[in-house]
Amino acid sequence: MSLSSGRIPLLLLAFCQACRCGPTAPSTARDAPKADAEARPDPALRTPADTAPGVRIFFVSAGQTQTCGLVTGNTVICWGGNKFGESTPPAGAFNQVSAGNGQTCGLRSDGGIACWGRKLAGDRRGPPEGRFMQLGTGRGNHACAVGLGNEVMCWGDNSSGACEAPAGRFLQVSVGGGHTCGLRLDGAVICWGRNDKGQSAPPQGRHLMLSAGKQHSCAIRHDGSVACWGANDDGQASPPAGQFMFLSAGDRHTCGVRRIGAAVCWGWKAAQELKAPAGEFIMLSSGAAHTCGMRTDGSVACWGNDSFGDTTLPGGRYLQLSASNYVCGVREDKSLRCWGENDRGQAAPPAGTFAEVSTGDRHACALDSQGIVSCWGDNEHGQSKSPQGVFTAVTAGGEHSCGLRADGSVVCWGGDSQGESQPLAEIFAQISAGKAHTCGVTTSGRVACWGDRRLGQARSPSGKFIAVSAGGTFTCGIRAGGAAICWGGDRSGQARAVPGRFSLLSAGETHACGIKLDGSLACWGVGLAAGQGADLGAVPPGKFKQVSTGANFACAITQSGQQKCWGVLARQSL
Repeated sequence: MSLSSGRIPLLLLAFCQACRCGPTAPSTARDAPKADAEARPDPALRTPADTAPGVRIFFVSAGQTQTCGLVTGNTVICWGGNKFGESTPPAGAFNQVSAGNGQTCGLRSDGGIACWGRKLAGDRRGPPEGRFMQLGTGRGNHACAVGLGNEVMCWGDNSSGACEAPAGRFLQVSVGGGHTCGLRLDGAVICWGRNDKGQSAPPQGRHLMLSAGKQHSCAIRHDGSVACWGANDDGQASPPAGQFMFLSAGDRHTCGVRRIGAAVCWGWKAAQELKAPAGEFIMLSSGAAHTCGMRTDGSVACWGNDSFGDTTLPGGRYLQLSASNYVCGVREDKSLRCWGENDRGQAAPPAGTFAEVSTGDRHACALDSQGIVSCWGDNEHGQSKSPQGVFTAVTAGGEHSCGLRADGSVVCWGGDSQGESQPLAEIFAQISAGKAHTCGVTTSGRVACWGDRRLGQARSPSGKFIAVSAGGTFTCGIRAGGAAICWGGDRSGQARAVPGRFSLLSAGETHACGIKLDGSLACWGVGLAAGQGADLGAVPPGKFKQVSTGANFACAITQSGQQKCWGVLARQSL
């Protein structure tokens, strides 16, 4: 078997170990997969597969605490743990990436091996030179690769004999904790190294592919059934019945893809790594306590332990988000990215660099670093007709938009059926546009509103405020002492703010969310009980610096810059 084009032979797709190898362009399953009863959707699942416009992850490999993938252009991206630099890949084109225990290795397009992160124990020279067709790193301190002549070469810690590869011709090699397994050309599996749990005692017979976990191993037999051996304390070596086309063994759990395309996992349940999401999968990769998989539509999903950001896909780090029936965000490089509904072009932002963005019903506006406003999307009422001049802030509402000038004056444009585009002659420090009303905080700390008053949403409460947010038919504000107060429509409890001291809040269609002074999130409305998000899905834990509520979902930015969304749109579109 040769590597004439610098790519892994496509035949390996059927045999590659999930977290160890992958082709440059994986093919889709022949049969149209159907949903499996054992694959359940996770409301808190984070699945924004694209890392940037036009960039898609097409292969993933899960390691101890990190996950790496190949993206458009065959470059490597990694996320999660980075204590040793294992999530900081080098530049260049790769045909395969394999994430291990504190170390990650990749197979370059010329067949050479590059590794980064922790240096393997006993490894003085690094990976071998030469050209290879497949490689694997594991949960221990060694790695192996299959050369162009189908020979196996290993390097690193050999205290258990895991690097003493037998002679012969192999199609695939898989590295475990202190053992290694290989698939010969005739389909036989042979293992070497540690065997205290029986992990190096494979069954006889012909196999299609294999995967070595920390202390157990599994393989797909010629008839599609799965055989596992080794440690089974948590059921990781007790596979379900049925026919499989892909599998990957983690530390104490195993996951596989059935021939119908559904993902199913078995073994340790402590970190929810067994809760495989719905969808039609091509491949997957199991790490220590998390798993990532690629669906037939090219989307990537991760589930399980997220202590190191293992399952938080690299949708990129964001400076600011704004949610409606879609989401737009300002990325770290100041570019815009939008996702969700796009029937009027509202999720198709312009190119360029921007300081902030605001989403309305079906249009959005953004402010660049020079103070120039750009709007896009629905323009039926002139709401996307960007005004001339320099602004310090912009806000998009239902069918109107407003901008704040440096002198504190407000300019509005677009729909005006309820007077929402007729600002008051005040000097404002902050403004917010709702569905058909607009509110602002004046420089003296007073709230002033205009537009639709039918449910009291434009009623201006007394007292001093530091922030205001206009929603669908209600409004919320933060008083000078940090307390949140809401007024207007309250059919879904959206005007009943929870106790606490807040630094930021956002009013959506029928719910609101805020960030407390300790960085935690709290939400209320649409039946949200005690800030737990009963209708939207559980409000994510952690520390946050920004939040934006949409029609029936919400998005927030963690203090490290990662975006997290929950609710209906988060489940369907992210």
